[in-house]
Amino acid sequence: RRAARRRRRRTCCCRRKSRRRAGCTCSRMAAAGCLLAAVAVACASVALACSEQSLTYYVDAVHGSDENVGDADSPMRTVAHAVAVATAHDGTCNGTVVLRPGLHIEGEAVRVEAARGTASRVLSVRGTGPRQTTLYGSFEFVVPSEDDGGGGGGGAREFWLFVLSGFTQYPALSGASDRANNVRVDAPHSAGGYGATLRVRGVELHDAQRAAVNASGAVLVDMYDTRVTNSLVGVSMSGGRLSLGTTRIDTMGYAALVANASSVQLTDLTVDASLYGVMAYANAKVFLTNAYVNTTRSALTCTNTAAIDVGLGTVVAALPAAAASAAAA
Repeated sequence: RRAARRRRRRTCCCRRKSRRRAGCTCSRMAAAGCLLAAVAVACASVALACSEQSLTYYVDAVHGSDENVGDADSPMRTVAHAVAVATAHDGTCNGTVVLRPGLHIEGEAVRVEAARGTASRVLSVRGTGPRQTTLYGSFEFVVPSEDDGGGGGGGAREFWLFVLSGFTQYPALSGASDRANNVRVDAPHSAGGYGATLRVRGVELHDAQRAAVNASGAVLVDMYDTRVTNSLVGVSMSGGRLSLGTTRIDTMGYAALVANASSVQLTDLTVDASLYGVMAYANAKVFLTNAYVNTTRSALTCTNTAAIDVGLGTVVAALPAAAASAAAA
């Protein structure tokens, strides 16, 4: 009986304070394995909790500092720094950047180059309203293809949702390339389908030298309650999908320029004082419903197997030459 008790004590010594005794039969390797397993479970719990929440960072251009942690009581100063921190986590956390009322000036474009992974991510930048929050700074969202770094080709590409809401935006004040667009999104096509969605709500976009919104590749653009003024092109799409509604576009060139099998749905759209309305080419498909297009040259133009479907409630009001071009299209 005494021998049996000794064997039982040696077997369960890892669960007792005496596990370091020389007679303990549990190996240090086994103990280390138990510790690593516990750490893995803890890390998994942290990642799960992170994926279920949105980390929020506040930006105050007057009273903030990029040395601060970014909470409501200790805001950051620049949008670029807040966005960098919000997207610098381990691939599971969503990030929200809140712009305090006032004027925010960025020296160059705010660029987000998304890391590849398997989790969906959300980055939201929001102000307190177009009349209260003004941003001088462009956004560039780039989602790499499956073959661009991050572990080689063949893996699942991360799906990103970029949300912009509640502010007035002008391009960055630096070089010409940063002033070309208010927002640029690039997500190459792959077997995994669309790689990014841009959602714009309650934003005024002004003064882009090229396009207010420039999207290429596997991008879904969803714009509502938005105003675009004084840009060469309102929305430029190449190969993606655009849904645009309750929006007013006043441009110096095209209201919408779509190409390369893009699919475009325009609803409750007002186009005024533009040289051209909608230009579709290279297999693009455009559907207009309840739209008002007032141009000085060509209201609707399609070439190279493109198609424009004009639905109910659409009004084309243009100069005679423009109306004739619309009728021919």
